[in-house]
Amino acid sequence: MIELSHTEPAYKPIPKDVRYHPLGHIIDFKKDVLASMRQMAQKHPELVQLRVGPKRLIMVQHPELVREVLVKRAAEFPKAAPFRGTLSKALGNGLVPSDGKFHAGQRKMMQSLFHHKRMEAYSRVMTTYTADLLKEWERNPNRDLHNDMMRLTMFIVSKTLFNADKRTMAKDAQRAADAIANNQIWIEKEFWLGFKMPDWVPTRGNRQFKKNNQTLQEILMPIIEQRMRTNIDHGDLLTTLINARNDAGRPMPKQQIFDEVNNLFSAGHETTANTLIWTFYLLGQNRHVAQKLTNEIDQVLQGRRPTMADLDQLPYAAMVLKESMRLFPAVWSLAYREVQRDTTVGDYRFPKGSWIVISPYALHRQESYFPNPEAFKPERFHPTRAGNIPRYAYLPFGAGPRVCIGAQFAMIEAQLILIQLLQTFNFEIVPGQSIIPRPLITISPENGLNIKVTRRSQ
Repeated sequence: MIELSHTEPAYKPIPKDVRYHPLGHIIDFKKDVLASMRQMAQKHPELVQLRVGPKRLIMVQHPELVREVLVKRAAEFPKAAPFRGTLSKALGNGLVPSDGKFHAGQRKMMQSLFHHKRMEAYSRVMTTYTADLLKEWERNPNRDLHNDMMRLTMFIVSKTLFNADKRTMAKDAQRAADAIANNQIWIEKEFWLGFKMPDWVPTRGNRQFKKNNQTLQEILMPIIEQRMRTNIDHGDLLTTLINARNDAGRPMPKQQIFDEVNNLFSAGHETTANTLIWTFYLLGQNRHVAQKLTNEIDQVLQGRRPTMADLDQLPYAAMVLKESMRLFPAVWSLAYREVQRDTTVGDYRFPKGSWIVISPYALHRQESYFPNPEAFKPERFHPTRAGNIPRYAYLPFGAGPRVCIGAQFAMIEAQLILIQLLQTFNFEIVPGQSIIPRPLITISPENGLNIKVTRRSQ
């Protein structure tokens, strides 16, 4: 008998969810991708192998496996080229679609804009612009909350990141929001094709991308060009990009400046707006939570406008928003990382060419990490209890080197807006609405959310 000097390690087989349809799981995903992913996570709490057309998809749910993919070995699992290519149709070569060393360099350059010391100035813009919205609510109590939050967060991100004031943006806010939303629709449509449609093919989708991008160019490029001519240092994103120089001393090309501005403009307002919309929806369904929050606001602020310094004294507001982002994370799927070579992740063998998907929406509803997961319970995030949640079971902003660059900005903004609105107004959700989550890149209510507000007597 010959003894081997070594043996091949034993790997656990990746559980498979078999679909005999030629397109695999595409039909299920097209019907209701959120429900499908949640069901997969319940059946296979660590991971499961799916099939999307000819492509092998590995859906990862266990926090330690998530850590391996997104944090510890992130460089080994870059964004899948077709997905990155489709994103680039809407966002160029900006921070969201880019990868590798280029992404890391651009991110490092912009990171200082989101340090805590800058947030005090940003927070004053947030509360000033929210006060303007309160005046509108005073005049007209019947509100399209989707429109209100999209406009408000767009005005805030425009002023804080490239010093475009509200008057400059107001006339184009709806055009910009429509272009961004339409790009999301076509990103989703092209994803289901399974490949990036070449830009030169005159499909309806490519024509829509071109039209939407032209709209955003018309709105943002004049602001960029004006700043490039005057070269006034406002200490903002645009100043940083204009003054950036590569190793050869050359400035950043104007198109690259536009791509970065467009990435943070598009992602920086839409995600926070959706978080606030879902938070109002959940508070409307859970009036005892809304009452507890307003009690805290009244007790701490005594009627004065909130500041960033007040947020530590208003912990329940942060808990409410964190629980809202658990149930409706702005980005519901961290798609799609590609396995570059046969490799081991945890106890499993991931074959080369597989795509990895991690769905915060499904992960946040795992019973083992969040008991009674469908219930809206902000107390889960009380400082004495939050430690019970595994580090990578909760991913509202992603994780690792690609974690949302504006996470702190977004949390401060959402807290200040929510506190200021609830401090002044009660609200009720207009009955008879069909509130259906629509999962594009972000989750938004498919038909918006209409509310009626009444001024509070304090």
